[in-house]
Amino acid sequence: MSKEFIVTSNDEGKRIDQFLANNFSDLSRNKLSKMVKTGEITCNRGMVKPSHNLKEEDVISVGEIKKDQANSVPKGEKIDLEIIFEDDDAIVINKPAGLVVHPADGNESGTLVNALINYYPKIVDAIYDQHSEVSKIRPGIVHRLDKDSSGVMIVAKNKSALDFLSGEIRARNVEKRYRAICLDNLPNKSGELINKLIRHPQKRKEMAISEDDRGKEAITKYKVISSHKFNDQNISLIEFQIITGRTHQIRVHAKSLNSPVLGDKVYNIKASDALSNELNINRPLLHSRLLKIKLPNGETKEFIAKVPDDFKKVLDKF
Repeated sequence: MSKEFIVTSNDEGKRIDQFLANNFSDLSRNKLSKMVKTGEITCNRGMVKPSHNLKEEDVISVGEIKKDQANSVPKGEKIDLEIIFEDDDAIVINKPAGLVVHPADGNESGTLVNALINYYPKIVDAIYDQHSEVSKIRPGIVHRLDKDSSGVMIVAKNKSALDFLSGEIRARNVEKRYRAICLDNLPNKSGELINKLIRHPQKRKEMAISEDDRGKEAITKYKVISSHKFNDQNISLIEFQIITGRTHQIRVHAKSLNSPVLGDKVYNIKASDALSNELNINRPLLHSRLLKIKLPNGETKEFIAKVPDDFKKVLDKF
């Protein structure tokens, strides 16, 4: 079934792919961009690029949207899981670095979700919306970690647990503490950052600190656990506590302190990049160490995930 939109003054100046993503929350931006490129979505009856900037009264026509295989319920796959805790409502795991949390464009299989479905097939019913294709590829997922981050994650085993745990996170009734090895140019050994994060205006896969009032509030507390010297550079093991859970929050905030996470190829500076190469660090050394959360049964528990070997090996060098 096709749809038609008339652009209002509120959306003037937006990219067409951004406009579409705001109006089709159950479809990925990548899929919508492909439809623009193939002419399945047009502007004023003509083909445009996904980066096309809209004007007031533009007419956007969207053809029939086919639900492709990438957006169907994922299949279970035999992938080892390090389970820290499990009861009737939740599974707590120590996610390894390199494991994508859920299927998406470019990562249709081999994800944590595929592993969870193999381990506990009934988890496919733990979704927010039965009519949403995006929900169907993320069963049980309460919160996420970046692909290259490791550490503790809690997953819901049923719909009521998903709603409860998600509510606890939205209400900020949880405690999340991370460990990271960073270049240390910190002005103080502890502190707090409060600002707003937005999508980078040019690099759409990256986040940035907003220079105005746009974006979502991001609050991070930090403290230095231990400090070391390497080739006249200060390196520290830092604990980050996130009060909010924004995309790439710790990595953006660490760079804003001129103390990027070592191994980070996106949010870095020249000194941290050189040091990461010298120490042969191939991914951001960021680990979700502790999660304290109230479970659906009413009990509050604290879960700790041990750091992975590559993280420990860097620490051992000092």
